Amino acid sequence: MRRNFTFIHWDFFIDWVHLGVAMKIIDISHDIAESTKGFPSEPLTTFRLACDISDDTPVRVSAISLSSHAATHVDAPSHYDKEGLTIEQLALNPFVGSCVVIDLMHVTDCIVAEDLARFCLQARVLCKVKSERLDFISISSDCIAYLAEKGVILLGTTAISIDKVNSKTLPAHHACYQHGIQIVEYLNLDAVNPGVYTFIGLPLKLVGLDASPVRAVLIDSI
Repeated sequence: MRRNFTFIHWDFFIDWVHLGVAMKIIDISHDIAESTKGFPSEPLTTFRLACDISDDTPVRVSAISLSSHAATHVDAPSHYDKEGLTIEQLALNPFVGSCVVIDLMHVTDCIVAEDLARFCLQARVLCKVKSERLDFISISSDCIAYLAEKGVILLGTTAISIDKVNSKTLPAHHACYQHGIQIVEYLNLDAVNPGVYTFIGLPLKLVGLDASPVRAVLIDSI
């Protein structure tokens, strides 16, 4: 059964403000630049100056061309399912809330359920894996099922995909859709220690699109 989440609860932000809790915000997004590369089939990122500040123009405005999967991004189900939801149709609750960062750098093939058994999971799980653009660690569909059993609603990875680079069937993506788990790919967790944080990574409201770049951050109370 596919789960849907329709509400965001902002109470924890309000509580932090009222209590004066010290917070550290950690940027876990990759840069979006003209040097940004994804899959070879994706369009290149380009920036163009549409107008610049001058005597006749008081502002600078730029035009941007990029893949919907550029850098750190959220996949919508329509990315791999013709009948799937598009990015603006996704409920926002999975993209804000408690998460756990887990270190799986020791895994050399595909992440399976047994690799996660020793971890205390949160509703959002961010996996730090070996990833060199097109040479990365994927996640098995049985692992996705295990995460769903544990109540996980969002899965993130430092790899550019949760499936193998040459996969034609995308079993991990389809398993996430089946179990109502949202997908965030190509996170930058290089400077992040394993542990529990608050995750924020909202996709843009791009009507009808299959994905969206995000500015993902972790909040660590200190």
